[in-house]
Amino acid sequence: MYLNCGTVVYDHPITRDMVSDGWCDAGWYALIQGARKYNLEALPARPDVIIRGIPHLHMMADLAFLFEARVGKGSILASGLNHAAAKDSPEGQWLLARMLEHAAGLPRPRSEIPTPFVRAKLPPPSP
Repeated sequence: MYLNCGTVVYDHPITRDMVSDGWCDAGWYALIQGARKYNLEALPARPDVIIRGIPHLHMMADLAFLFEARVGKGSILASGLNHAAAKDSPEGQWLLARMLEHAAGLPRPRSEIPTPFVRAKLPPPSP
């Protein structure tokens, strides 16, 4: 488990209109509290990070709350943000709408995660 001492938000269409000076301010509180950070060091390739989590002032780890990557002919947008806690808030609804809008545009992120790696992480198909 990683603590959260801060965030870095990179310029991206999803977050561009909501970010204050490149970090998540108080408007992001419900989305960040209880959120899951993905350990990017465990991935076979580094994805395009949209929101980075900083675990500790003295310990750096490659963690992200939100990232995207190509997978085969498609792409994934992975979010560890606490969408359940923010579902009734304007910021939670706004961010989810931007994420869906971005995904509907069939983005082609720069980075790619190999399809076999993603398949191995998914639950087996139902019979």
